[in-house]
Amino acid sequence: MEKEKSKDELKLIEGKLTNDAEQLNKYLSQYRYCIEKKKTLETRRFEILRLFDDPICSVSLAGLPRGNSSGVGCDTLSFKLDEINSQIKNQIEKAENMLLDIINIINLLPENSLERAIVENKYIDLYNWNRICQKNHISKSPAIRRWRRGIYMLLEIEEVKKILTYNSNV
Repeated sequence: MEKEKSKDELKLIEGKLTNDAEQLNKYLSQYRYCIEKKKTLETRRFEILRLFDDPICSVSLAGLPRGNSSGVGCDTLSFKLDEINSQIKNQIEKAENMLLDIINIINLLPENSLERAIVENKYIDLYNWNRICQKNHISKSPAIRRWRRGIYMLLEIEEVKKILTYNSNV
């Protein structure tokens, strides 16, 4: 019986993630997506600020014929800047809330376990696999196995199951 259980556990750790594990991975990755979106918005903000300094936008058109172009003028840049700033603020709030949710889930793992450390590095610290391995003094294959084990440990917890069920229905 014990050998069967370890064989099943090995299949889970080495094979393709189950649908539930994939769903949990996606849920835990939302903080990364929020941070990436914030960075994209900040890049757009930087581009708008750069356009304010562009001398072509500030050329006087006195005496020149005006066209019906729908191009972006300097007068609309401040509106776009306000909109981008608002989106960045909303994205920061969303990222903070998502981070708290993820921390609450990861706190369900055993406190000093390697699985917890790797899951924290992946989803909270946003480390890549090389950095995770370096930080935890482990090679990549065992690190991935421990990460997968952490994911499956979380899936055994009723609270995590409820969160995933709720998010799949939303």
